[in-house]
Amino acid sequence: MAWQLGLVPVSHAALMRVIDAVPMKKLAFAADMDALEALRKAAVTPRVEMAAMPLDALIADREARLLAYGGSSYVMRYRALVSAAAAHSNEAVTRAVVSTFYRLLAVKDEYEVARFHTDPAFRAALEAQFEGTAGQDFAVKFNMAPPVLSKARNGAQPHKMTFGQWLWPVLGMMSKVRGLRGTVIDPFGKSLEQKMERELPGDYEITIRRALEVLTPDNAKDVETLALLHERIRGYGHVKLANLSMVKRRERDLGVKLGIGRRGDMCRYRLMR
Repeated sequence: MAWQLGLVPVSHAALMRVIDAVPMKKLAFAADMDALEALRKAAVTPRVEMAAMPLDALIADREARLLAYGGSSYVMRYRALVSAAAAHSNEAVTRAVVSTFYRLLAVKDEYEVARFHTDPAFRAALEAQFEGTAGQDFAVKFNMAPPVLSKARNGAQPHKMTFGQWLWPVLGMMSKVRGLRGTVIDPFGKSLEQKMERELPGDYEITIRRALEVLTPDNAKDVETLALLHERIRGYGHVKLANLSMVKRRERDLGVKLGIGRRGDMCRYRLMR
């Protein structure tokens, strides 16, 4: 910025010779902003928002992600509920189910965090931003809050912990054994949060199938709202549990309004009591 303002008594050619070995740094001295923007667009893959994707493309995208997440059984379960919603020919309701049910199935648990961090694309993204090889030419640290280690103490909420790059091979091993997810020998499946996350998809399936049975043009907006509620369950630990309580209260009210009964409420709340 100082050079562009004329405050540095060095020519542009001289500066370019000095930093010639680092092409990305040359962008800092670009005088042609249109050219700079063109370079940025060429280097960055445009992000397509879900709301802008055609419904068929969105479903295909979510199914591909679920296949990578947990295999074909997740895709089949997802497709069954999505097909049930699509059979009612209401795109808004179907889109709500498509996006929300995916979130409930593809929980970002310890195995998924491990898979993301050991994906070659993650290293490539790091090395595109920094010079050299990740873990060799520059250090990598991980800020995480493993439930086993970061428990609340003396009434305080748990905090994230910092781990060195030695964690990378550990994450690689965890990613390879993600087939343990949800089984009786899942070492990460004993916490309240994990148990809750395993119950939510089935709970959602029951609720949505009941709502679809009573779906009419007059109550379609309420069914759509009901189908989207669980998107508000974000965060981890105590934050996620607080959001869940709020969502369940709203779900109960909408269920009563739609007249779909309250038989499933006990299973929805038994983990929270």
